[in-house]
Amino acid sequence: MVKERAVSGEDYDLVFMDHMMPDMDGIEACQAIRTWESERQQKNGLENAEHSPRLQERPKSVPVIALTANAVSGMKEMFLEKGFNDFLAKPIDVSKLDEMLEHWISREKKEKGEIRNEKGKEPEGRKLILLVDDNPANLRLGISALEEKYDIITAPSAEKMLKLLASNNPDVIIMNETMRASVLPEQFDKWSDRVVFINEAFDQSILIRYIEDSL
Repeated sequence: MVKERAVSGEDYDLVFMDHMMPDMDGIEACQAIRTWESERQQKNGLENAEHSPRLQERPKSVPVIALTANAVSGMKEMFLEKGFNDFLAKPIDVSKLDEMLEHWISREKKEKGEIRNEKGKEPEGRKLILLVDDNPANLRLGISALEEKYDIITAPSAEKMLKLLASNNPDVIIMNETMRASVLPEQFDKWSDRVVFINEAFDQSILIRYIEDSL
């Protein structure tokens, strides 16, 4: 997929690569990508040299972030040595994931995305759902249940939720009932008709029922 995107001129902005995978693990896959990138760069350099000795293409390298549950001391350094750009421990902390995206996605890319959103050029049809729960396992369950049908953003705290609401416009907000007290009523004034408080696990049938009733 990395090769196909590159050939089409649409390189991935970021790759999250799990460490432990069958057949080819994450380290082997990352090294295969780096080897291919190096070969592509050398080939492009030779082609450019044939046309103009002064023309040199800038090296292209997709950022690859290692994901692993084995977050012991020295693992990050090991991944960096193997060709990764960064490291994210599992289970994934949503705030850490946001920091990673903020760091590795270029300002130009983010600004272009904002312009597309303002002009309404993004594909329509999929609703945006915000899941709020301080239990990471429940958030993962909600993502798994809904990601095929909806676009999902998650918040592990009321503070993170309010930050997300400052830059996102979700169609429905599903919030764990136990977190109601952590939000002031006036903070939800704008979203009162979109908020659903539930005290059940974020399983598929329950979530879809609440979402469809709210849309």
